[in-house]
Amino acid sequence: MAESIQQQIGLLETAKTSLEQAVPLLITQGRTGEGLQAIIDAAGQLEQIQADPNFSQLATNLKILANSDASILSTVTFQAFIVDILEMIVTMSEAAKDSGELQTTSVVKMNHVAEYLLRLSGRITNRYKLNVLFEPEYEAKSLRAFMVVKELSGVVKFLNIAPDISENQNANLDNGLEIDCLSQEGPEGLHKIAGSVLEVQNVQVFRETRPAPVDMLDPPTAANSFDSKIADFLNT
Repeated sequence: MAESIQQQIGLLETAKTSLEQAVPLLITQGRTGEGLQAIIDAAGQLEQIQADPNFSQLATNLKILANSDASILSTVTFQAFIVDILEMIVTMSEAAKDSGELQTTSVVKMNHVAEYLLRLSGRITNRYKLNVLFEPEYEAKSLRAFMVVKELSGVVKFLNIAPDISENQNANLDNGLEIDCLSQEGPEGLHKIAGSVLEVQNVQVFRETRPAPVDMLDPPTAANSFDSKIADFLNT
């Protein structure tokens, strides 16, 4: 347990250093330059903290905002938000050093603020799960799975694909392809796109709902994301 809390404190301290670099750069450079990259770096540290899933959500929200190129990034409101996160991390880290426990209740509040800023910046979309079944007698299902993913790639951000055809192009697709994605398209549009591929027998589209007003948020266009991996796969 002691080792775990030390790791968590280390991640917080690294995130703190990145945000300390980001704040003056945001003031001088606005929504361009190294300040936004420093925020993305900090988010990369926060998303590794396993103590509370809200860290991962906050990290995603920060990456979305930093990559959005929205005008709100140049405002005092956004700068104050980053300062608030920095102060939260400092307080949380110091308290964890004293108590040996990570108190994470303030992360939820930061996520509420982040989602408000995301709504202001227009970065709201829906999360979907698609189940795509292929004709059972068709042998080249992997080829059709590739085509489904390629057709959808223009209107979705991929969160996960199972089985992952980018890792195993000979994956067993007898039970179909499950696609977890984000899109501003409606469910009918996604159904039509996936169903237009030859040898697709059936498509089911489920839209995720959440108690919060926001259905889901656009993922970061960051290196090493699942969506960027699929983009590389489609272009090979």
